[in-house]
Amino acid sequence: MLESGVPLGVTMSFLIASPTINEVALVLLWGLFGWQVSLTYVFSGIFVATLSGFIIGKLKMERYVEKIAVTNPFEIKPGLSWKERVQYAYNYSRAVFESVWLYILIGVGVGALIHGYVPVDLVTAYAGKSNPLAVPIAVLLGVPIYANCAGAIPVI
Repeated sequence: MLESGVPLGVTMSFLIASPTINEVALVLLWGLFGWQVSLTYVFSGIFVATLSGFIIGKLKMERYVEKIAVTNPFEIKPGLSWKERVQYAYNYSRAVFESVWLYILIGVGVGALIHGYVPVDLVTAYAGKSNPLAVPIAVLLGVPIYANCAGAIPVI
């Protein structure tokens, strides 16, 4: 989006709203809690996304965005042949992959470690009934595991 000239605030509004307000979350919330909670969720998501985008736009945060996200090293030229388009897609995909693969690997690794190697007793000791910080601790442990709306709604 940034490459095509969409302002950073608008882009961030989209990036905040799109994973939050989606049909899976809406249907699950409606089925579990009713239409009132569903609508509250949708309107809250729209409000947070809009407000966040507005604030980011007003603060002129573009200077903190990496140059690769703003400039397109692979300019599409009109009239490319099918083979040239395939080569373009391959080169562009490879460049994106090379810039994010390590972060994806780290995120998946942290989630796998928490899911596979953190003993249940340890979690209940720190996120049990007697700890007033149980909810924030559970959230910090759960984010890498339940980073999708379909998995998060039943946990919530």
